Amino acid sequence: MVQLTIAVNDPDTYSPICSTAEQIAEKYPKAFLVEHQVRFPPIHTMTILLGLCTPLDPGFAGFYNSLATLDQFYKRFPYPTGLSATYGEAQLAFQLANDIRAFVRSLLGI
Repeated sequence: MVQLTIAVNDPDTYSPICSTAEQIAEKYPKAFLVEHQVRFPPIHTMTILLGLCTPLDPGFAGFYNSLATLDQFYKRFPYPTGLSATYGEAQLAFQLANDIRAFVRSLLGI
C-alpha cells in the first residue's frame, strides 16, 4: 500500500486522504471476490461488496462498521467540494483501509 503522509499542518490533504483510503480499501474485497470467481456489479459501495464476501468468509462481517465509515468518507470527500475532513478522520480512514487490506491479504495468502 502506498504510504500516506498525514501532514498535521496541511488540512488540504485530509479530504483526499479519506477518499483515497476508501478507493484503496475497495480494491481488496473486489480482489477477494475475483479470486473466488464471484461476479459483482460495477459499484463503489463497500457494504454491498461486504455482503457478497461474507458468505464466503464470515470474518468480513466484523468489518461492516469500518467499511460503512469509509463509504461515508468517499461520499463526503470524493472531489474538492468545500467540505473538509479533519486530521482525525484522515487518520481513521487510513487505519480502516489498512485493516481491510491486512485481512484480505491474509485470506489470499499474500
